[in-house]
Amino acid sequence: MGSRTRGTCVAVAVASAIVPGAAAEPTTAELLAQVEELRREVAELRAQQQRPAYDARDVERAVRAVTRDAEWRSDPLGPLLPDTAGRDDEGFFLRSADGTFVMRPVAQFQFRGVANHRDGAPGGGSRSESGIEVRRMEFSVEGHAYTPELTYEFKLVTERDGGDVVLEDAWVQYEFAKGWAVLFGQFRDPVFHEELVSSKYLLAADRSLVNRLLGAPTGFVQGVSLVYGDADTPLHSALALHDGAGSINTDFRDSQREPGFVGSFGVAGRAEYKLAGDWKNYKDFTALGTKRDLLVVGAAADWTQGPDADIIFGTADAQWETATGFGLYAAVLVNAADVRRGTAPGTRCDWGGLVQASYLFAPQWEAFARYDVTLLDHPPDGGGDTFNELTVGVNHYFGPGGRFGHRAKFTLDLTYLPDGAPSDATGLGILASEGDQFVIRGQFQLVL
Repeated sequence: MGSRTRGTCVAVAVASAIVPGAAAEPTTAELLAQVEELRREVAELRAQQQRPAYDARDVERAVRAVTRDAEWRSDPLGPLLPDTAGRDDEGFFLRSADGTFVMRPVAQFQFRGVANHRDGAPGGGSRSESGIEVRRMEFSVEGHAYTPELTYEFKLVTERDGGDVVLEDAWVQYEFAKGWAVLFGQFRDPVFHEELVSSKYLLAADRSLVNRLLGAPTGFVQGVSLVYGDADTPLHSALALHDGAGSINTDFRDSQREPGFVGSFGVAGRAEYKLAGDWKNYKDFTALGTKRDLLVVGAAADWTQGPDADIIFGTADAQWETATGFGLYAAVLVNAADVRRGTAPGTRCDWGGLVQASYLFAPQWEAFARYDVTLLDHPPDGGGDTFNELTVGVNHYFGPGGRFGHRAKFTLDLTYLPDGAPSDATGLGILASEGDQFVIRGQFQLVL
């Protein structure tokens, strides 16, 4: 019934009630009852006019929302299912509705071409080799679970030879108080800064020779670490107890260590102090994206003890970046050992140094140079004891103004080793030689 028709009926009813007829006049109580009925009907008419109109789509959406919420609450894995997914400045993410679960899948791909020419190769003479390789293919997930204070990272990498899959990072960290956290699992020994910087954030195509000879032996360790520092504190530090340098993917038995490795227990500590800038710019070696000048100094040491030897690793380093695109990094490295048994008992102290500089001469282009030297106390096979390395190159960051950063970049560099190398370091493109050596590397990196 339309509002006009109903209004007419109401008017007729009123007229009928008040016009005198053959019947007896209504009593006062009857008139009041009729007036009250009229008020009720008028109120219903006003409510109908103010009520919004809904169509079938509104009903369908409401039913869908209620059904989805009921299914989510009844499923014991409901809190684990992603409510939102997308991409931000840090990459892809999956996030639960209440934000207690966040997972970020990461894939890193490095495709490299290498050319090597060396004099004094094993067996004598000069030798040239070149080819193409997948330097790195890594898959990882990181984020937090149940609470933002419980973070994690799990990473699998493929070997260059054979493509076998190897576990690297496998750790969980819990922040039990502001700035204080405990980390446990398998993680990089917190000593050498160049070793701690992820391979996706390097300046050159790969790490330096001095790091390979003196720093890389610390590698990944299994243990527990007390960590202090966050984005608001100028001091960051870590104190770790672990199964010995290089204890990656071993069980609790010391006898299962890698052949020739002597460590069964270790203690490591590192401290870094920020004098200026933002910590987020300390994760790489480039000034790309640096808005405030950065200056950080650090020092670290590791003592690894075993039945055959004690080894001490140490370092001191400094990193400076400017908002105008200039970057500088320098470090001193020490690797000393007291060997009690084996083929070469005695003490040794190897040390070295590194300095590298970079400059963004255009929004997408960066030039860099690196020099490092390694001095071995007891060189292998009675060869030379000093090994110099000089690397120069350029980086091209893709995207408008280089906005893709390390996620999509191309690196071209040239390395010259006037003293050769004491052993193969194929991951760097360097091979053993007693004479000088040249290495050219071209590498494309994609990080998802």
